[in-house]
Amino acid sequence: SPEPAASKAAVAQLSPAEAIADVAMPSGVDETGAILLGDPNADRVLEVYVDYQCPFCQKWEQALGESIVDKALQPNSGLLVKQYVLAFLGEKSATLMPPGASARAGNAAVCVLDKDGAGAFSAFSTALFAKADPAEPPGQFTADVLTSLAREVGASDAAVACIEDEALAGKGDCRGNQFGPRPRPEQRAGHFETGNRPRDPGRQVP
Repeated sequence: SPEPAASKAAVAQLSPAEAIADVAMPSGVDETGAILLGDPNADRVLEVYVDYQCPFCQKWEQALGESIVDKALQPNSGLLVKQYVLAFLGEKSATLMPPGASARAGNAAVCVLDKDGAGAFSAFSTALFAKADPAEPPGQFTADVLTSLAREVGASDAAVACIEDEALAGKGDCRGNQFGPRPRPEQRAGHFETGNRPRDPGRQVP
């Protein structure tokens, strides 16, 4: 069926996500800073933007996010989830140094991805959302909490050490992706975005 004029207008305002220069990407992260979960040859691509302190992101994860990622991670699923881990709630420094709760959680999640792969990342990400306090207290996600959660989901010693060292924190700014500026996604047939954009964390993107 023809695409509605309103949808075409919305798509026309978006531009492709840009590659991020001068940052060494962790394993499992593409050049725009997206975490890749699922079938790399998929025709269907879902982009998700999350901050682990965001209550709307938490609701998304509990209602749909976990099951969608589980499906994407099945062999030859035909589905790829591109997840942008953001830090835009409660961060005091534009460099994320020292990292606040959102950046600490994001650092920990990508440490698990980098050292242990997509399956371990998915389990840890789910555990983070289950642990998150929707009130977004700045003191949550301490190193002790994060390393304990990592061990509970079976993360490796290397991942735990990365979390303790905050090895991947401070790679971006608090307005957007942990690994660079706010991504600007492209929408096309079979390619959708959902979740929350960092400049408007209370709005659900259609």
